[in-house]
Amino acid sequence: MLDSRYLGTYAKATCPDRKMVGLLLGADTLVGDEFELFFKTDSGDPVAWIRTRFGQEIGYFDRNISYRLSAIKADGWTIRVDLAFIGMTDTADSGYWSMMGIVASPLRYSDEVGVFFDKVREQHMAGIRPDLELNTKAIDQMIEAKGNWVPTKNVYDKIPKKEGVIVKGERSLSEKLIEQGRAGNKGCYAISWAFIGLLVVGAVFLLKGLLGL
Repeated sequence: MLDSRYLGTYAKATCPDRKMVGLLLGADTLVGDEFELFFKTDSGDPVAWIRTRFGQEIGYFDRNISYRLSAIKADGWTIRVDLAFIGMTDTADSGYWSMMGIVASPLRYSDEVGVFFDKVREQHMAGIRPDLELNTKAIDQMIEAKGNWVPTKNVYDKIPKKEGVIVKGERSLSEKLIEQGRAGNKGCYAISWAFIGLLVVGAVFLLKGLLGL
């Protein structure tokens, strides 16, 4: 039963073509990034899509979650979505996909749930996936703490082999530094590129040593 104050869950977003896969795996799509949710119509049915902070469409949710999100959106709920991890299924009819964290609330609780969502994003950046399907007691705790609270139970530490593998589950050191640079910390931005440069130089010297050059 849907609590009238909060909804939280994880949902897989399908990445339908190679161009979107390239965007999903690119440097502009980081674990913990907030995505924009929007809707398209397919044969009269709502389909929930997501796009990056740079306006790039990156995938869509299945019919069930799309209907659910469309209904609460129509009721005036605020819905926030972020990238929990990227997975890959090695089958002929599938490939890369994203697991998205979804947190929503009516306007009355948007401040508390907004703070909670940012805490969840921080967890995702560190490779931790807290359980977002909160029971009534947990919702009470989260709201009483004004959002400064995270669940103790984690999910998706790993996924079953039949479902695929996690190929991008946290932010690397270089991604963290580059993101700080984008946020205005030019020193971190310079350090990040210097770090990447050192890795390249190190790889070149290693290759030369192996080849005896």
